[in-house]
Amino acid sequence: MDANIENNNEDEQQIEQERIAAAAAAAARTKRLELISVLQGFDEIPSQSKNKTDELVDHFLTELGNDVHEMLSTTNNTDWRNDDRGLDSDKDTEAEVEAIIRFFPHALSRNTYIRWRCHVKAVSFIPVFAKVAIELGLFEEQYRGGLLCNDIYEDNVLQQLMHNCGPEHPDGDDKCLQVLFELRGMGLLKKEDIQSYDLLNELCGQYYFFAEKRLRFLVEWDPNALLHPTEDGCLPIHCAAENSHANSRVGAKINFSIQRFQLIFEYGIRYFPKKTGLSLLFKKTNYDSTTWKYLLFKKTDYDRTSWTPFQCACQEFGKEKVMKIIEDTIVRYSDTPINITEALLTAAIDEKIHLDCVYFLLRRQPDMLQKLLSSASMTTIARPNRNIDDNDGGDDGNDGVSNNNLLVTGTIKKRKRE
Repeated sequence: MDANIENNNEDEQQIEQERIAAAAAAAARTKRLELISVLQGFDEIPSQSKNKTDELVDHFLTELGNDVHEMLSTTNNTDWRNDDRGLDSDKDTEAEVEAIIRFFPHALSRNTYIRWRCHVKAVSFIPVFAKVAIELGLFEEQYRGGLLCNDIYEDNVLQQLMHNCGPEHPDGDDKCLQVLFELRGMGLLKKEDIQSYDLLNELCGQYYFFAEKRLRFLVEWDPNALLHPTEDGCLPIHCAAENSHANSRVGAKINFSIQRFQLIFEYGIRYFPKKTGLSLLFKKTNYDSTTWKYLLFKKTDYDRTSWTPFQCACQEFGKEKVMKIIEDTIVRYSDTPINITEALLTAAIDEKIHLDCVYFLLRRQPDMLQKLLSSASMTTIARPNRNIDDNDGGDDGNDGVSNNNLLVTGTIKKRKRE
């Protein structure tokens, strides 16, 4: 019985709150209609009232324009918890946002470094911003409606879409992905943007979350982005492994990081199965200590400037886990097996590939070097008049194995000495 009374009381309170809200909305609407009526009869009122009206109208438009600009550029997460500041896709519609921008278009463009780094509840409005900006000519054509304008951190909107939405917003990856789909459909996101603006590297370098859906979107649209380095020679797999290590330095939760590293490696093997995919694990960067110190937080780590993704991953997750990921992935894509010979030659020749790659391949197939050397010997026997040490520079195309084997063994010895 008491429970029924309590429920009835709650229902009555709810009804009363709704009645009060409806009355307040009706009163506000009446005032707006009264204001409109005054403005419509502006020419019929005394001059003093006209002057006051103009003054108030100017103040109204200025204040509302400032509020719209603040709404579009609000980024502080606390603003979304306690008040109505900022856009919110849970209560604001695209039609409403487009309408207010058309009333105050310069609120969108009055700062060239406008802070587009939207909260997760506002990110879905980015296509609307770009569409209206292009239609109204608010930016020069090459800026694609402001999408390619840099903010104070030298990031454009496309790059910021790689940063948005940490683990406190589990739906953030979905919302940002939807924006990427919309921008691509509008022709405002192009395939070449992925490499031009290092989008995959940016995404893999985020400390606190694993944006799996955006990662898959970028790689499957442009697999070659896996091979695209930053200015420091850092590949996406470097970003995943290095920032996994950095996470532990700042006490971040990194349970997603090994999944990110695993997925990037898996894509490398899927799209470049013969030799390149594996070698990505052993690529060195050209970081200097000045650059590296912003990623790691101990002076003792500055000697890690040439560490490979494999070394970083082993340091962070343990060699056993890393090797299991590698072996399981290779087995999973066994229908396109690694060309051990080509992979070994490439690893031996390329100074940007750590010799760990050579040793890794030889451990997988210990007799490979012996087979190559035996093949070289057979070639020499079959062509006794050919002196492979001659420096005549000639190459008839038939002694590649012999020369390559000398190259492998000689390069390994040379690089060991260095």
